[in-house]
Amino acid sequence: MSVLELKEKIHSQVSQLTEEQDLEDLYETICLFFENRQINVMYSDTFLADLERRAQQAQNGELTGITTEELKIKIREWLTK
Repeated sequence: MSVLELKEKIHSQVSQLTEEQDLEDLYETICLFFENRQINVMYSDTFLADLERRAQQAQNGELTGITTEELKIKIREWLTK
């Protein structure tokens, strides 16, 4: 299958998703894929501002969270279910 055919197939499958949670899960999976492949992607200004705000909140102790490694483990567990 060509790259173009694969992209068309992926786009077609994504367009069939209607649940917000499914799209959020897919987005997180794609982000993990890019991170593992060290592919640089462009993020919107809104996304980057939100990320910066959340990072500041975490540094100030306003948010609790998990480490990147803990998140990767959870994602791997989710993907193998």
